[in-house]
Order: sequence, then structure tokens, then C-alpha cells
Amino acid sequence: MKTGYAMIVGAGSGTGAAVAKRLAAEGWPVVLTRRNAEALDALAAEIEAAGGRALAVAADAGDEAEVSALFETAAEHFGTPELVVFATAGFAMGHLVETEPSRLYELWQGSTLAGFLIAREAAKRMLPAGSGSLLFIGATASVKQSAGFSAFAAAKHGLRALAGSLAREVGPQGIHVAHLI
Repeated sequence: MKTGYAMIVGAGSGTGAAVAKRLAAEGWPVVLTRRNAEALDALAAEIEAAGGRALAVAADAGDEAEVSALFETAAEHFGTPELVVFATAGFAMGHLVETEPSRLYELWQGSTLAGFLIAREAAKRMLPAGSGSLLFIGATASVKQSAGFSAFAAAKHGLRALAGSLAREVGPQGIHVAHLI
């Protein structure tokens, strides 16, 4: 029996949903979050129909107030997180001169800033417990740059750098941090 729960941020139709289903099948209570409430409810229903425990909370991971409320709601239902999987999606291709700064900001907000906000709230709860894991699902663009991916690569490299710094900052205090590609 798990003593905490797993939160999947970016519990969409791809990696996030697959991770949520797998964790639920292994006995984890899961907190599912993404911006689209309808899609979340469908995923939670699917997990519960298979015998799992799921809580769907629609939230924008790039919004500080929504992230704080997300973790408060999760705590009311399941306590302290043991595992947080950050799997937000966002993708863009485009030549540098054709890419608007607003697009870079959107990608950065959905990846780097959102990762920071989620990690900060998770750490506030995990550090007193002295344990927990933060997994960031990255992209090859964070380590291998290609033409046409300047905005996307910048946002994903920011997430990778965040994970590396966090591993050194909270790792010695019992929080495992990994950036996965």
C-alpha cells in the first residue's frame, strides 16, 4: 500500500496518460492534471473503471495560484506526494525570423516556468517528509539542437537545466530528481 500519491502533470492522451494508467495499475493513487477538464475526467473514469484511484484536477501548470490550489486539493484527498511526473506537452517548429517572441514565451511558460512551479510546490511537501521523486519528461531538443527548433529547444533545455539544478539542491535532502528523454 502506498503512503502517498503520484501526481501526473500533463495527463494528456500520450505519455502522461500512459504513466498515470501504469502507476494506477500498480496501486498508486493518482492525481491527474492538465488544463482540459473534460479529457481529465475521461482519463480518471478509465482508471477508476480498471480498479484504480484517481483524482482529476484541471489546472494550468504555468499559473502559480492554480499550481498551489492543485497541491492543496491533492493534499486534502491523498496527503503528501511521493512521486510527481511532469509531462506537459508543447511543440513548435519554425525558422527563427518567423517565430514570434510570444511563441517562445508560451513554450517557456508551459515547460520551464511550469516545471519550476510544480517542483517548488512538490518540494514544499516532500522536504519535510525527507523523501519523494520528481521526474521531468523532456525532449531530445534539450540536448540535441536542430534547425527550426530554436524556441522549442530553448524551453526544453530550460527544463533540463532546472532538473539538474534541483537534483543537486534537494537530492541531498532525500528528494530524487531526474530528467528523462
